[in-house]
Amino acid sequence: MTAVNISTKKHFEVFKKEVNKWVKAYGLLDWELNIEHIELADEANSAECAYNIVGKSATIRLNKSFTDMSTFTMQEIKEAAAHEVFELLLCHFGHLAENRYTTAKEIEIARHGIIARLLNYHFHKP
Repeated sequence: MTAVNISTKKHFEVFKKEVNKWVKAYGLLDWELNIEHIELADEANSAECAYNIVGKSATIRLNKSFTDMSTFTMQEIKEAAAHEVFELLLCHFGHLAENRYTTAKEIEIARHGIIARLLNYHFHKP
């Protein structure tokens, strides 16, 4: 049986605080940003980032219930928030790469490789 995690209002407050911290840290203040706490269509994701590059608007969402983690610690919430801000940080890169005739899968692999490096730097320093 797959474990279902439920995110609470407290989780969401931590998530919002972390999103805003990383948005400020990486200078993404020129984006119109919404942060939501909703049921996502993909129950395997704890969070997601949707963006409109032309309009410079984005929505970062924390899933109310999901199945991707066996635990749901505050550290994991912070990492999920950072991951979604990193998605926003790299979205223009992805947009440009998609217009260069590379495959979407190749771009996704490259993007998540960079995100993993950023997460390791910020959360798993030796």
